[in-house]
Amino acid sequence: MAMNLEYRACTTFWLLVGVLWCAAVWNTESCSAQQKLEATVYPGQPAALAAEAYKPGLFYFQFWDPSATGMFRYLSSPKMYNCLRETKFYADCWRYSTSREDMLQKMRDKGVADWVNSLYEWTDRVVVKFNGMPYWLSSSSSTEVLNDKSWREFHVHPPSDWEEWEEAIEAATSFFAARGIHPHYEIWNEPDGEYWKGSDAEFLELYRRTALAIRRIDPMAKIGGPGMHTWWRSVDPTQASAQQPYMGALFGFKPEVLPERYSLLYALLDSVRNGWDGQDVPLDFISYHHFNHNRHEIARTAKQLRGKMRALGYCPPGVPCPDGRLFPELYISEWQTTYGAQEQVFQPSLFLSHLDVMANAGIEMNSIAALADFSSDPEDEFTHGWGMLSGNHLVKPVYKALQLLDDVLGHGALVDVESDNLTGWASLQADTLRILLAHYSMPPIWYSQYPKVGWNAFESLLYHPDAELTKLHFEAAGHSSLYWGHGDWGSIDRIIRGEMAPFPASQPEMMSALARARQQWIQDSIANSGRHVLHLHITGVDDTLRGTMYRLDSTRHNIISLYDSLKTAGLSHQGAVDSLQSCHFPGGCYGTGWEGEEIVVVDGRLELEVDANSVCYFHFGDISRTSTVQRMEAERPLLTVYPQPARLTLSYELPSDWKHARIGLFNVHGQRVLEGKDVRGVLNVRRLRSGTYLLRAFREDGSSLHKTVVILR
Repeated sequence: MAMNLEYRACTTFWLLVGVLWCAAVWNTESCSAQQKLEATVYPGQPAALAAEAYKPGLFYFQFWDPSATGMFRYLSSPKMYNCLRETKFYADCWRYSTSREDMLQKMRDKGVADWVNSLYEWTDRVVVKFNGMPYWLSSSSSTEVLNDKSWREFHVHPPSDWEEWEEAIEAATSFFAARGIHPHYEIWNEPDGEYWKGSDAEFLELYRRTALAIRRIDPMAKIGGPGMHTWWRSVDPTQASAQQPYMGALFGFKPEVLPERYSLLYALLDSVRNGWDGQDVPLDFISYHHFNHNRHEIARTAKQLRGKMRALGYCPPGVPCPDGRLFPELYISEWQTTYGAQEQVFQPSLFLSHLDVMANAGIEMNSIAALADFSSDPEDEFTHGWGMLSGNHLVKPVYKALQLLDDVLGHGALVDVESDNLTGWASLQADTLRILLAHYSMPPIWYSQYPKVGWNAFESLLYHPDAELTKLHFEAAGHSSLYWGHGDWGSIDRIIRGEMAPFPASQPEMMSALARARQQWIQDSIANSGRHVLHLHITGVDDTLRGTMYRLDSTRHNIISLYDSLKTAGLSHQGAVDSLQSCHFPGGCYGTGWEGEEIVVVDGRLELEVDANSVCYFHFGDISRTSTVQRMEAERPLLTVYPQPARLTLSYELPSDWKHARIGLFNVHGQRVLEGKDVRGVLNVRRLRSGTYLLRAFREDGSSLHKTVVILR
């Protein structure tokens, strides 16, 4: 793609130098100053996945007031969240209890049952954690404070009495079950961090006993764990040095070469399927975390884990399974940017991109960490906090991006969007079309107080599904210490900017990866100059269509930028916060308000300038008056399904001239799980997992119909 001269004059000096250097070393097409940003919306064509697949979940929100004046009022859709992973039970009642009776009294005093029940207004899945060993159950009496100041040494050791442990689990489970609460129970969190100091074998025994104790009391509960920080690691501290070479492998690390003795998750899957003397130990989901900018890693991890499940004899959903041991669901129980990269301009588009990848990878559950910052700085409101709300409850741009996603997912049915270098959704409700587009464009080297963050940014660019790189490629190119903590990654930045010679031409994989990284750096320069062109095409529109666009970028709808401008103007930290809060609650102008731009689509096409990492929302009303959408839908043969969602049976009906069609119900992995045989039929879905499926009908002439369906159990 040739560089557009119209924009060359508007780029910075570094961009011009960089492009000329890049073109001299590689081909011009690889170094183009403009990445192609195109999106085509098909209002008459249903999307392959339903809205349910894209919903975000949440972790850490115990201050939330579920009333109309509480934090969640920003999101209006009921059942908006994929799941809610609560912490009130384990933090307020479990970890610091002094006996079984004290734990139960704390649960009564803290109103835990009412609290958990209230969460079901917003989701169908509430996750309750058994996490941390109470002092009265622990095999350690040490009260030494750990790095996580809310934890003590006794919290991270196995129990001193297994039977007493099981009785405590049964008591807590009974408390919930007696009140009609049957949550997802997650057993532990980050045992591969500082939160477990027993062996792998001791942890597996903890899981076995805990899961069986829960199941004895509540057959309806879902049970899983263990919330691994790094999914492929052991929790045994004696294995730390042996695992280090794999930690240093960084991007391009291929989990299939991992010695299985290092993976607690592999051992858990194997024990449940083939061990423990045939005991039917429940494992409804496995949970792990993702704090990484690399979107490809989400799909690769899911593929690796499901491959292991299949090798161990688990059955994919819908496939005949004589012993009833189905694939456990995948649950990313905490996810965010890399440490220190929160609140950056790329975070909103990154979040939307991650949700899209999770949906297409078939990740059944996810929880963003977290709703709000864990603490508040008395001098600065935005300090790379984990929350989507600041310590004083100012709404960050990333949360506003989720508001926009909620608005698209919550109105009408999703319709097809094809995009190039964009993440996109669209929904059609009556005559109103909503479109959301996000462009994730992170700099190849991003500096911060954490060296790991800079490397992780480059890592996510060098990794590509078609070209996996390992540390060996860097060593062969003369760089032996290119992982975080060694500082040598800074030379990569100089290579990208043309200040140093690139990797030798004898390393084609590195050359190709650096070409991609260099193009990404150019995009960041364009973001700084405000030059980027988005091409939007809405099919079926044959006249002028007027609508409204809302942008989310480095300045627009960005309370961090507004806070900084108030500080620059001379306001104190508290003065800036007070000014923004007065506009914020209750339902004030900046936090919940949106400033729109009028736009005009001519013959179905729109071009506009956007910044890199922009999130753009489009709203078009009365679309039927200016388009052929309604006519397209009327002429299109209909595939009807009901009820939705389906719980026991799913009925379908095709047009009468489709009598010889082949009909199949497919899961998110593309596997056919059920078949139909006539233009009308009923499918028995009672054995299928909750989730999103695709019902498809095929004719011999190659035509097909499909309908997204949701099954809830």
